[in-house]
Amino acid sequence: MSGYAIANPTYATILCLFILRVYAVKYRSIVARVERSGTRGKQRYNHESPAFRKLHAGYSLLEVTRLVKQHAPKHQLVPRSLNIKNQKSRWGSCGIHNDIQINALLIIAPPAVLEYVVVHELCHIQIRNHSPQFWALVADHLPDYKTPHHWLKQHGNRLMQGF
Repeated sequence: MSGYAIANPTYATILCLFILRVYAVKYRSIVARVERSGTRGKQRYNHESPAFRKLHAGYSLLEVTRLVKQHAPKHQLVPRSLNIKNQKSRWGSCGIHNDIQINALLIIAPPAVLEYVVVHELCHIQIRNHSPQFWALVADHLPDYKTPHHWLKQHGNRLMQGF
């Protein structure tokens, strides 16, 4: 897991992280406006552009790594690898060899939603289905997991479509 984190961040690295954070806040505010309006809104962002992919994949990997380090030790849920992808129909997945993939668009969702998806996929390392035992394991990590789960059900489609 140490290969995912930056061992000695330089000034340039810290500056890049700050810039990425500013962009993430900007996109989150747009998501909030879409939620309030209840419509798709007029402003759309092309999340298929190479610039968007690079910007958000890098920042997403740092955030996902931080969340994995926070939650993995509780039940020894250690993934073999973490990947950030621009997926069109999934928020995340956990492969048979414990390779976790997370959708890069989650970085612009509320932070609790990203944390929920990361925990959800980590729990699939131990339990490969959505049985009551699986949901109990998710609840052990995130007692209020139903709130971000509901947010994804309600707003996820608009997020996938680029607002």
